[in-house]
Amino acid sequence: MTDILCVPSHTLSNVQNGADLKEVISNNYTVLERNRAETDENYRQIIPYVVFYDNRPTRGSYLVYRRSGSESRLHQHWSMGFGGHVDVKPPIQDPWKETYIAALREVDEELCCGGFGVRSTIRHAFDNPAEKIIPIILHDTPVDRVHVGLGILCFVPIEDLLGFSLRGDEGRDLEVRSAYVEAPNFESWSWYMMRSILWL
Repeated sequence: MTDILCVPSHTLSNVQNGADLKEVISNNYTVLERNRAETDENYRQIIPYVVFYDNRPTRGSYLVYRRSGSESRLHQHWSMGFGGHVDVKPPIQDPWKETYIAALREVDEELCCGGFGVRSTIRHAFDNPAEKIIPIILHDTPVDRVHVGLGILCFVPIEDLLGFSLRGDEGRDLEVRSAYVEAPNFESWSWYMMRSILWL
């Protein structure tokens, strides 16, 4: 069985920015077995969701990929987020650090970044959550109601984005898209993040 990091759903009601979310995670985290967490709406699973983008006015681009795999609700949807659950082994010393480590691990597993300093960029976001982390707290579906996303904003110049590639899954597409071109079948978190980036 896998234990994952969660927070009680009611603790998110006043979250406005990434700093608020850091405080909630640091002070209210709990650990649940993943099978229970998938259906218990009293808790939300913490999901780091790393977004790579270049929002300079003359560039306006972000990295997207087409999902594949066993999750039918996301299969063939386009995504701009790289991330996953925060797997943990109690006792937990620092839940914010555990979330940061999970974000690094997921990106390392998914992407070849062509020598770009991704680790330092993600670390900068975790050190500056009010400016660089967008809470994703949606309520529309049963899946939304058991997850909370940390939309981690990682600025990458487009010339470096073009050097990124996916690890080990040649069946998926990876593209650098214009921020002003909408993908017709983006997953909901990516729609949310894209609109947030356009307002930066």
